[in-house]
Amino acid sequence: MHLLVVVDQVPPEAIEIIDRRIKAEAHAWWHYVGATWLICDPSRSFEYWNAWLSALAETEDGQLLVVQLQPGTRVNGWLPEAAWEWVQAHLQ
Repeated sequence: MHLLVVVDQVPPEAIEIIDRRIKAEAHAWWHYVGATWLICDPSRSFEYWNAWLSALAETEDGQLLVVQLQPGTRVNGWLPEAAWEWVQAHLQ
């Protein structure tokens, strides 16, 4: 399973916790853009990730977007080569 995770308007401490937990628990992760992660985790469900991310991002102004990506999802943009290598290895 692959997820796109974006958070905004959350305290810096929450972003640090999210970053550490993703890096510790995800099979593979990508973090090249601000408070945005791509996660590859075949052993955990969308509901698992969404539940604890929602709890951390739940502030008065907190914003959270969690999107499940499918193999073959089309992506484009301007990113470092290593970012595209990760995308090609995990999302294609």
